Amino acid sequence: MVLDTTTAELLELAKNIDLEDIKTQAAGSNDNDKGKGILGNSTDDWINERLALSEVEQEALDKSVLPVQLLLVKLRKLSYAIIHSTTLLLPEWFSTLKDTKLNERTMPCDVSTCWNLTYDMLKFAIDYRKAIDRLTGDKNLGLRQYELSDDEWEIAKQLLPLLMIFKEVTLFFLRSTPNIPTVLPAMDHIDKWLTTASVNSKLPASIRAATGLSKKMLNRYYECSDCSKVYRIAMDVILMKLQDALSWWASKTNIYPRLLRMALDYLSIPATSVDVECVFSCGRILLSHLRNCTSPQTTRALMCLQVWSILGYVKNKDVLSVTCLPETQGDDDEDLDDSWDDIKHKYIH
Repeated sequence: MVLDTTTAELLELAKNIDLEDIKTQAAGSNDNDKGKGILGNSTDDWINERLALSEVEQEALDKSVLPVQLLLVKLRKLSYAIIHSTTLLLPEWFSTLKDTKLNERTMPCDVSTCWNLTYDMLKFAIDYRKAIDRLTGDKNLGLRQYELSDDEWEIAKQLLPLLMIFKEVTLFFLRSTPNIPTVLPAMDHIDKWLTTASVNSKLPASIRAATGLSKKMLNRYYECSDCSKVYRIAMDVILMKLQDALSWWASKTNIYPRLLRMALDYLSIPATSVDVECVFSCGRILLSHLRNCTSPQTTRALMCLQVWSILGYVKNKDVLSVTCLPETQGDDDEDLDDSWDDIKHKYIH
């Protein structure tokens, strides 16, 4: 099969990109300063909507999204090349930033398991276009194959607002407050943007094709929510147009005491497992190899103390009063009262 020039260029640039992806994931797994999404998620269970298309449709799709793929591959390879050339390209990069009066930053390297890094990499590239053009335009640095054309820079600018929607939704659900009723409105928000972009004739065919496929993926999640009683209950809350469903139900304690219990059970379900994962991460830090004999009661108390301190529930006078308590005798923990972890309303400001 004879490949066209663009396809051949993409295949040549994409060599070893999977290996680089794995290395970047490994390097980022211990970096707690990323803040770019969630690293380490397996892609084995992801559904590939492309496989549901016919061969003709797959061929048409591959051809239409080729410019976007080439753009992203060039940026990924450029970032990887700069970061891993500590004696030549990285010093030259910082020197270029100094000359162009840009803040000294390394370029984010996109990986398959980090949700937001494509957006972060693309935004960084647009903001630092002057430095990137200068670096890739220097034939002595061997980066000419990663140089972006004006058309590719234009695609990057048009693609960025669409990826920003996913970035905003991801950051929203990384917070502690979202629960099940907030999921469907977020999906509606994404669907609105994808629908508009897929029929926007001002966008290049590559972006329209990609958004159309993304909309098909989103529809799969909608179908899953149709079969879930939890989401059906959440839909009722949305139709009632309640700003704070939990507070509303709490105000109806005397009218609907049994329905209240059920509403609290369902509507307090977190939208993501972020909080649970954070608890496990904190527990791993707390239970080091030097504390492997810590009792469950003590572990729980220490974790509660950490959260309460951040929320401002622990006052300075509380800490001082504890320092005046007598030392406990023996190695065994004293049993705490059943209500020791009950946060009274009067303490919540």
